[in-house]
Amino acid sequence: MSRAPTKSFTLLELLVVIAIIAILASLLMPALSTAKAKSMQAVCLGNQKQCSVAFASYAGDYDGLMSTRGYPDIGTWLPFYCGLKGYSDTIYISEPNVGVCPAWLPKSYDPGHTDWCYALNYWSLPAGSYASVTEPQTTWPHKFLYLYRMAKPTEFILLADSNHADRLPDDFRYRTQVYSFNYNSHYYSAHLCHVGWCNMLFADGHGMAVDRSGLKKLGFQKASLATGTPVDL
Repeated sequence: MSRAPTKSFTLLELLVVIAIIAILASLLMPALSTAKAKSMQAVCLGNQKQCSVAFASYAGDYDGLMSTRGYPDIGTWLPFYCGLKGYSDTIYISEPNVGVCPAWLPKSYDPGHTDWCYALNYWSLPAGSYASVTEPQTTWPHKFLYLYRMAKPTEFILLADSNHADRLPDDFRYRTQVYSFNYNSHYYSAHLCHVGWCNMLFADGHGMAVDRSGLKKLGFQKASLATGTPVDL
């Protein structure tokens, strides 16, 4: 009894199938990449919201004062609020990675470079017409905010994605603890690292993503693209 012949794919048919799969994959990749970027942006904004809780807790313990550098001067805010050894004895942020944008290098806390973190606004204080700011200790750079006495807490930027003009384009990892409304070799500015958007946290506790037009409305003159390239607004 003879067996019925089985039908198999020809080489041409296999190549056609592979080509179709490749085309579908190429169509899906941008969508998947965008979805991943949006996911990282959401995580980043969540990180900043957790930082907001820490700042409010600190201010609640110190009569409304919020330290923007730590005391004594340690050059960065993150290890201070994390209560890391040698920086502070009180923990307000339990996980240091909360202070670092997950979408941009180094993507997690680096003990050797404590200023690679979100940018905390102390360099620009007082900045524009955003708030009433006070410095109980006037010797730079020990700066404090009266977090609960601001005239316009909904408009005062506390935290933002940022980078350093001097370190670009050689070192894309460099983040810092301060930002400026301008952008030159001595200052730091907003970083559009989330596919053209920059996450920001405001003094009243709300956070939002801001694009180039939004930065301009907030008073920024320059910023940097995701690649680190400075751009006029």
